[in-house]
Amino acid sequence: MPSLNLKHLRYFWSVATHGSIARASEVLHLTPQTISGQLRELEEQIGAKLFAKAGRNLAMTDTGRTVFSYADEMFRLEGELRDVLGGRAPGSTLTLNVGIAMGAGAGA
Repeated sequence: MPSLNLKHLRYFWSVATHGSIARASEVLHLTPQTISGQLRELEEQIGAKLFAKAGRNLAMTDTGRTVFSYADEMFRLEGELRDVLGGRAPGSTLTLNVGIAMGAGAGA
């Protein structure tokens, strides 16, 4: 199986969590077409459908529920790691504040 793309998993997770492509696209600030395309790519990568249409709604397939449980755990651990690192993940930037103390005779 090809390597999984975390971006695809995040989009899938968002659709599953929010219950629709439309709501996930609002939350992620992407078009529904973008989300749909990413879901199709993920389904192609894993070789299985993640959702089945149930009228106007989406229902996760058995494979979808399995992928969701792993993705949910991965993103929970990601949040936990960010908390442990104080919100600073590797490669993130930090802000350094520099202050100057002016002592007696230093122009005060």
